[in-house]
Amino acid sequence: MLTPYERAKAYAAKVPGAVSGQGGHSTTYDLARVLVNDFALHRAEAMAILSEWNLTCSPPWSQRELDHKLSQAESKPHSTPRGAKLETSHQTISPTGRFIVSRNALPPVDLPNIDRNSTVDFLKAAFLPGEIISICTQAAEGEDGKHRPGSHGTFKPLEWFVEQIEAGDNPFTCDSESGRWIRINPYQRESVTGADSNVAAFRHVLIEFDDLPEAEQLHVLKASNLPLTAIVSSGGRSFHGWVRVDAPDKRTWESRRDVVYSYLEDAGPCPANKNPGRFSRLPGCRRGDQWQRLISLRCGPETWEEFEAWMRQRDLPQAMSLDALRAVEIAPDPTCILGDRWLCKGGSLTIVSSSGVGKSSFVLQFATAMASGVPFFGIKHPEEKPMRVGIIQAENDWGDVKEAMEGALVWLCAAGRGVSGIGQTLQQNLRFFRENTKTGGVFLGILRQLIKEHSLEVVIIDPLMAYFGGDVMDQKSMSVFLRNTLQPILDETGCVVILVHHTSKPKSEANPRASASEIAYLGAGSSELTNWSREVAVLQREPDRKDGQRGAFALTLCKRGKRAAMTTEDGERSHRIRIDHAAEGVFWRYAAPLPPEEKEEKEDGKFTANRTFKSRQPKRHRDEAAE
Repeated sequence: MLTPYERAKAYAAKVPGAVSGQGGHSTTYDLARVLVNDFALHRAEAMAILSEWNLTCSPPWSQRELDHKLSQAESKPHSTPRGAKLETSHQTISPTGRFIVSRNALPPVDLPNIDRNSTVDFLKAAFLPGEIISICTQAAEGEDGKHRPGSHGTFKPLEWFVEQIEAGDNPFTCDSESGRWIRINPYQRESVTGADSNVAAFRHVLIEFDDLPEAEQLHVLKASNLPLTAIVSSGGRSFHGWVRVDAPDKRTWESRRDVVYSYLEDAGPCPANKNPGRFSRLPGCRRGDQWQRLISLRCGPETWEEFEAWMRQRDLPQAMSLDALRAVEIAPDPTCILGDRWLCKGGSLTIVSSSGVGKSSFVLQFATAMASGVPFFGIKHPEEKPMRVGIIQAENDWGDVKEAMEGALVWLCAAGRGVSGIGQTLQQNLRFFRENTKTGGVFLGILRQLIKEHSLEVVIIDPLMAYFGGDVMDQKSMSVFLRNTLQPILDETGCVVILVHHTSKPKSEANPRASASEIAYLGAGSSELTNWSREVAVLQREPDRKDGQRGAFALTLCKRGKRAAMTTEDGERSHRIRIDHAAEGVFWRYAAPLPPEEKEEKEDGKFTANRTFKSRQPKRHRDEAAE
């Protein structure tokens, strides 16, 4: 089976060299595009092929010109998906190190013709001369009506089975109702039971998928780039993959098996196949009215070490040349979720406030706004379209959630949107989850599954401390949670995460002299949370007013506030606004204007408890907060 590089090289050999004045630029760019996009080659591979093809051009391009063509091909959008000229896309690994299961329409499975010689070809590919093999011809029918191996099998050397099968009249490839089975690894000579302890060589790991359609099963096996000795049709509804791990001992075999199953986790490999003495299906045999067929031999890398090297290569940082960077288009940015590239796919927002101020109702109102396409104090999707939003929370019971939800609906009505139609939109786009026991990596594994199963574009975690599972003061633990575990999930899914977090201690009053950058670090624990988050929003209560009334709240966007397009009640864009609890429900609204006398004091430049933070803030602080 040719590698993508070999196939791309053969393709390029058929492309006529570019000729100056006869569309040479287009010809060269088209080939560069096909190499990096349609064949999904790495830049070095594409350059090697392009340089060889360049010898046929008149005149040949300079190395700099070729590099520019590749940079253009890497950065510009294409009408065809990456890997379009391969059987399946070469880009199959997520940032979390798992194989990505394609949900696109796949062609029907095209099974090869039956060839009795395929059984011998399979045996010689899977086992070495002199090795003891176990093939089972007896079947036992279970209570579910399915046939299973009815004995430990016949243990004989490879050559003995080959001789029997080539003779033609044998029990191993003859027609049967139940089919035939074969153990995936060779055994010691004295073996008669097939116990795992008697396995002589830990060569193969068996994988199959019970819950995927046949086309997806075959796609996973062929596109996974695992070192496969063979792919075998079971004669039923599944395909078996014999992954060649060539482990020196059982412990190493188990370690490599776990790598395989983790890598294919999203495809749902059958967990019953995790022992080295497992039975698979023997190709070339009839199973009732179906056939156990040999689909492919020797797929993917030749060795386990090559597979590991390929996986390590995928972990290397993404490289981009200056030309490619210049070609990146950011207006409009298709990855933008909110504001003017304020939050993009894979981005993060941390909302910080002290306990008891109403963070949960605030984030639920924000969630309903995003899920219905309604601006939230000016913050909105560039196209004002609804998004799929999930809230996973630990502190509020369902009654609290219902009250906040009813308040959010009142707010939607007050915003002039009404609830007709929006109720159905929220039903489709808003999901609630309650989790009280999972923390750390276990929680993030569940989070990843929820994001993928519900196609979430935004997920709100309320509060962070309920799910962190460690000391929030420990910078290393925080980095592992955020950068090493959570961020790869966001990069893989494109989901935006909103973390709800507490201040280190109750903050009853807002400091009018604090800059946005200082306010950003009010959250409890390590500064790593603020440093990692793309944006930090802080909700603080202002001091009580001079007339004795309770102060309102200041909402400050601390890192990229200008990009959010948040607006004051007057419609002016600002990174800081004043909001308050509504009297008519559990929701937030713009705060009432300050009394005239306090406005006068503010205009006079005098310090007041309720100033809007902006007039007396040094310009350097205002500029800092704006971006």
